[in-house]
Amino acid sequence: EYHFQRALDINSQSSVLHCHLGMAQHQNGKTMEALDTLAGAFRLDPRNPQAHYQRATIFMTLDRPEDALSELEKVRSAAPKEASVHFNMGKVHKRLGQPAKAMRCFLTA
Repeated sequence: EYHFQRALDINSQSSVLHCHLGMAQHQNGKTMEALDTLAGAFRLDPRNPQAHYQRATIFMTLDRPEDALSELEKVRSAAPKEASVHFNMGKVHKRLGQPAKAMRCFLTA
């Protein structure tokens, strides 16, 4: 986390660095701070698929599956062949009690 923060001090206009810092913050248990950091990534690049993916991951840990699904759908639009996106969408659909949709996502992954 420290090194990503130092890198952002040098280049605060990098949405990718914001994403990496947000991931590190989330892994260190600073979930709300991670969401704030990812918001900074969105200000720089609203379509950044990595930021959407990370935010979906955080929403899943916060038990907000509808929000996670919304983020994953944005990532799928940007990277339709990314297996991890389809797999995580399957997990979200399963959590939402939508087994048929979950199965379609798992099969696509």
